Amino acid sequence: RARIGALLRIKPFVEVRNGRVLDLGKTRTRRKGIAQLQQLLKGLGEWERLVILHTNADDEANAFAKSVAGRHADDVPITNVTTVIGTHIGPNALGFAVILKA
Repeated sequence: RARIGALLRIKPFVEVRNGRVLDLGKTRTRRKGIAQLQQLLKGLGEWERLVILHTNADDEANAFAKSVAGRHADDVPITNVTTVIGTHIGPNALGFAVILKA
């Protein structure tokens, strides 16, 4: 399944919540994928803490932080994920971890 997805350039969206991986959908282009990430974050409501995660996608991670945090982008940590996670998701992945306001 992963090989077919790679050939078709399908970008999956997953959420890890309470140790379970949930399928949130798929997209075919990177631009649409980033737009979907932005919408997903906006739909979660007001956040208290946000961290941008990536695997060798520094420029896109910085651009994503600016697009979602605006003038507060400098306060958003951006980090490469660990090699254990990176091995599973591959290069140039982009995502976020968030703590929502109560």
